[in-house]
Amino acid sequence: MVTEKNDDYYVSRIITDLKFIIDHTAGKTQGDIESDELLKDSIMLRIMRISESTDKLTEPFKSEHKNIPWSGIKGIAEKIVHDYDDSDLALVYDAVFHGILDMYEKMKCLLLDNNSAITDTEITDDEKIDLISARILKEYRDAFEELAK
Repeated sequence: MVTEKNDDYYVSRIITDLKFIIDHTAGKTQGDIESDELLKDSIMLRIMRISESTDKLTEPFKSEHKNIPWSGIKGIAEKIVHDYDDSDLALVYDAVFHGILDMYEKMKCLLLDNNSAITDTEITDDEKIDLISARILKEYRDAFEELAK
């Protein structure tokens, strides 16, 4: 089955990569990451993949979701690509423990508008239920607000 490579597809890829980083760095310190070459390389690869997926999102989509730091994602990935051996691990660590989680939460919210993206994303069943429930509640809230006008 060929998947259409549209904004939903790339959002799903981004969320999958963000979730990978979050899952594999839970409970880790900067020292843990620095001393684990495989983990460090995996994180850097995922950040680069996130940047590539971000590049493939349409400009209207990115403009509609300005709360996500699209240029910041590109910036950290470029730093990794161009200075891979000398990458500032403090910068990567900061992104992992501050920016990645925030971005993951924002990107998950984008799935509320499209159930197909939810089913294609590697998140737990409970998270899928939460997302779908939140989308349904949002639709009801929007409908009631429209009726109140």
